[in-house]
Amino acid sequence: MAISNTPLRVYQWGRQAVKATAVAATSKIGAETFDVEPEDAYLRPPLIKGLQQRTPGNETITVRGTRFTLGGPVNYEQLQNLLEMSVKGTITPTGTNPYTWTYTRDPAADPALKVFTLERRISDGTNNIDNEWPYALLSSLRISGEMDAEWRYEAQGFARRIQASTLTAAQVFPTIEIPVVPLSKVFIDSTWATLGTTQPLTQILSFGVTFGTGAEPRRTLDGRTDQDFSIDVINGRAVTLDVEMMLLLEASSGQYATEKTAAEAGTLRAIRIQVDGTSSKQVQIDMLLKHVAGSVFKIDEQDGMDVVALRLQESSDGTNLFRVKVVNAVAAVV
Repeated sequence: MAISNTPLRVYQWGRQAVKATAVAATSKIGAETFDVEPEDAYLRPPLIKGLQQRTPGNETITVRGTRFTLGGPVNYEQLQNLLEMSVKGTITPTGTNPYTWTYTRDPAADPALKVFTLERRISDGTNNIDNEWPYALLSSLRISGEMDAEWRYEAQGFARRIQASTLTAAQVFPTIEIPVVPLSKVFIDSTWATLGTTQPLTQILSFGVTFGTGAEPRRTLDGRTDQDFSIDVINGRAVTLDVEMMLLLEASSGQYATEKTAAEAGTLRAIRIQVDGTSSKQVQIDMLLKHVAGSVFKIDEQDGMDVVALRLQESSDGTNLFRVKVVNAVAAVV
């Protein structure tokens, strides 16, 4: 008996033109992990039937759907797919190799996110089980970087229920170029207009940016025989930014003193996190935030040195919130 072999798994995706219509995949997914979990749920009514057991029968399916997670190293050449599902949909790049993709979340507008079809193959090398999940969107996207490591992403999302499928043939893995943390820069200013002006040097050790997209599935009373969600909506109260950075503490001056003052004054922090690769490749994350704490931050220790963890969350000047720019050699979302 041949047992399916984990390293033989294949994951692919394609951007849907129409939300309700699954499409063939257009590329393989550059991920290390991809997990799916059904939201299918039974009602198990404890009917009084004279039976000594927890479930006396009459189970009824009440809901269908899927939650999924995927993660791995950020890739300059495929990050735009994740951003189409989370920040802003249907972006056309500018320039000609390198191409510049700019994803701006306008807090006063519909982001018109694009949905994807996800494909998976499980295989023993000869026999395959193929499935797909249409109408996939992200509910959160985290991008982070630890000292001496790579930029990484973790995505959580939802999709319609699992479907039998045939894996789209002849899809290729994307070109891989992974941004690394030692090539990163952080800029901290106080207005959107001055983003990228002030770079604290020899202080910042790591970062994490978690964007709550606000995207949620809604099941409406449409008589859907698959009992799945009908539409996606943006819950504005679930659009969030949670940012943390670890700083070395300079006792006499430095960014610690600046951020302590900003926290106590409630000053906006316009933060840019940027990394540059080969051939003009770049990822640039811009955000408007304020400190979660209103005063002095807790001092900790790392490798015998004093460090401080800065924690910030989304704020706004009434116009701006979040933007991610990607420069790569890709002309279209694939």
